[in-house]
Amino acid sequence: MVKMLERELSDGSKTAEGLKKELGSAVKAEEHFAPGFGRNVLSGLPVSVDISSDVIYQAIVDPLHSIMDSIKVILERTPPELA
Repeated sequence: MVKMLERELSDGSKTAEGLKKELGSAVKAEEHFAPGFGRNVLSGLPVSVDISSDVIYQAIVDPLHSIMDSIKVILERTPPELA
């Protein structure tokens, strides 16, 4: 599976997972950078770019909100003695 980090960079799932672990955060934090390796979509050549934690945050914020909303719904439906 190939992930698109930025418009012109295609990376593999291992690289994307590593960047999410290194830079990912559920809350907006101070911006950090990490090297990302992938293939330039236009030229097909391998490239290395610095990926911002803000880019990772924008990529994961919607799925995280969906997960949190699902948990809230489940807890609202669960009887108090079980929650």
